[in-house]
Parts: sequence; C-alpha cells; structure tokens
Amino acid sequence: MNRIWQKKNKRAAFFIIFFCIISVACRDKAENFEVEKAGFSLETPETKGLSILRIEKTSYDNNDFETYVKKILGDDPEKPDVVTLSRLMDSFIEEKILLYGARAENITISEEEKQFYISRFSSGLFQADENGTPIQEDKKILLDRLLLEKYTNTFVKDIVVTDEEIKEYYEQNKRQFLKPERILVSQILVSTKDKAISLFKSLQNASEEVFRQVALTQSIGAEASKGGKMGLFELGQLPYEMEKTIFSLKEGEMSQVYESPYGFHLFRVDKRYESALISIEDATPSIRTKIMNQKVQEVMNRLIADLKEKTDWEFYPQNLSFAYQRNDR
Repeated sequence: MNRIWQKKNKRAAFFIIFFCIISVACRDKAENFEVEKAGFSLETPETKGLSILRIEKTSYDNNDFETYVKKILGDDPEKPDVVTLSRLMDSFIEEKILLYGARAENITISEEEKQFYISRFSSGLFQADENGTPIQEDKKILLDRLLLEKYTNTFVKDIVVTDEEIKEYYEQNKRQFLKPERILVSQILVSTKDKAISLFKSLQNASEEVFRQVALTQSIGAEASKGGKMGLFELGQLPYEMEKTIFSLKEGEMSQVYESPYGFHLFRVDKRYESALISIEDATPSIRTKIMNQKVQEVMNRLIADLKEKTDWEFYPQNLSFAYQRNDR
C-alpha cells in the first residue's frame, strides 16, 4: 500500500509545499510574514474562548487560532504584528473551509495511509511521546493536512505544463534569464598603507602565481590561505565604492591601493564573465515550476471561492484578540 500511495503521490513534495503556502497565507495575499519585535500577543484571557469562525455547525475559537499560529511561527518570544496575524487569519479560514469541503466530499484516509504519513512527516516538526508518536493534538493536525492533500490533489493532479507554454514564457521573459556580468576576484589585505604601496609596486607586472604566493604569506584577509581568492561577484554584492574599483579592472589587472575599515586592499580580477542568456534547456525546470505553481494557485483560488459561496460560514473579527485588518489587495 505504501508503494501505491507513493506512486499516486509522486508529486507529494510539491503538494506539501503547496499546502504550506495555503496555510501560511499565499504570497499574493500578504507581502511578508516577518515577526516584528514590537508585535502582538495572542494570549489575551478575555478573548480565549470566544468564537471567531463558524463553518456550518462547527465553531473555532481563539484557542484554535493560537495553536495554528504557533505551528507556523513557533513559540518565538517575539510576537507577530497585526498585519501578519490578519493574513494568517485569512489562511486559517481558507484551511478550515477546505477541510469542510474535503469532509463534505467524503474523502477518507485508510489506517495504512495515516501511519505512513505520520511516520514520514512528523519527525522534527511536531511534539512526540516517548515512542516517537506525535501527541494527539499534533496528530490531528497532521491528519488534517493529509486529508487536505488528498482533497486538493483531486483538483490539481491533472495539471500539466506543456513545452509550448515553457517556450512562450521563456520568449516573453528573457530578461529573467539573463546572467549578469560577473568577476572572479582575489585580494591582498594588509594593515598599513605603506606596506600596501610597497606591495603594489612590486606586484604591478607579477603573474597570478606570484600574487597568490604573496597573499598566502603576507595578507591578513580571511581568504589568505586560499591565495587571496575572494570568490565570484556580480554588481550589487559588494560595497558600492569597492565595487566601482573592482569592476573597472580588466581581467588579470590589479587595483591601486584601496582603503576600507578592514585595512588596505590590493584587488585582482582573475577572470571576467560577460553577461549571457541562460539557455531554454537550463531554464526549463524553473519555468515549469513557476507555471505549475501559477496554475495550481489559480485552481485553488477558484475552489476556495466556490466553497465560500456554497458554504454557510461566518467570521467574527470582533472576537479576536487583535484588531483584524482586511486584505483589500
């Protein structure tokens, strides 16, 4: 059965990621989920047991939402801000409506599927007893996720991305696949200007091998043991003034003495890589994933909208422990 289940869900990792996107409020519904230091606590005694959501005959209160938030953000001492909580509330509602839809369609899970899923995905994510079994509350969360995964899979399992769609996306978005100019940089870093000037004079016409030997023996930089090799950089990855100096050099050329808070530098451009277009063959995996995600999101948006329209549900923002902010985007 496990093998059958794995075959049926050969894209399971994708759908788990997808479900996580749903349950953490999709990117098109919130700009970010950063936890602010001056955040808001959900632990308000006055609102603990108040109902915040009703779907048909099932009610959810602030305790349910608090558990939901903690499973996503963790028990971080820093509290989420009200915008983050509001977007999480949106995803909480959508998750519960999807669960109602799954149960209304009589989606079932066998015992073997339950055990396989729990053993596969509970490790390190949920609290467990001495036998390694998730505690009852966390087990329910896992099984709800499995139910949702099976339910949503029925709507997205037949989605495909064609070669024609990939080619069209590539042709229309070539700028996304343009590798910027990059340079391979090395340096010698010393503590005094006089020493840097002396080295500059002695190394002006030196070979790369000589530069590396001096870096090994005289540089105080962290990369000295590697012959001064700093790595591969593109514009925007180094401090602006330093970047201006380095990117102005030709391949094999060494810079004038450059002063920074770390000391005095001699930079060398070991190799330049001109900007180049990534081939459609190399770009295909990322394009396929992007288009697939877009298609899945569109299907799920329609499904959620349809369920909201057909289901008797009500949200009570006035009972929340924070001032809920609507998402009007």
